[in-house]
Amino acid sequence: MALAPSGAQAPLQPDDIVALEKIKADGTYDELKKKMVALLKEDKDLLRAAEQEVQQSPAFRDAATAGKTNAQLQAILRQDRDLERALLERVITKLWHHGTAPSSELARDIDRAVHAKLCVVHEERAHKLHSPVHHDPLLARATWADLLISGAAWKGLGEGLARASFVA
Repeated sequence: MALAPSGAQAPLQPDDIVALEKIKADGTYDELKKKMVALLKEDKDLLRAAEQEVQQSPAFRDAATAGKTNAQLQAILRQDRDLERALLERVITKLWHHGTAPSSELARDIDRAVHAKLCVVHEERAHKLHSPVHHDPLLARATWADLLISGAAWKGLGEGLARASFVA
């Protein structure tokens, strides 16, 4: 699965989707999110820049901030879509850097998680393909004898068609 910070991405393959579902289902996704939040909280430059942008926001300057609760201030700031977009872009860029830098622990954790789940998906598919009934509902009711007879019938039909094409 190839991603780019510009938002352009290669289409997800079915295996990618199944692997992502497994990552979300087993709690790995939540652990990765916690690591991302911790990285953002530790980034003093990001926090300083965000604070400056908030203080310069027209919504923040125009609103009487004295006596407002934190929730009220957040509601006022959410109305400033330009500020929200700028902050999200800054956060996404930082996370992209942390998630793709070869020396980043977060990037290694993401790679390990995705690789492990893709291996599970591929192993499950291989097991399913190599099982005697191939998990097909029609074949699930079949016995080995039925499968051998139908295989012999198809083989006989194929040989008959081959002979008929030489005779004609």
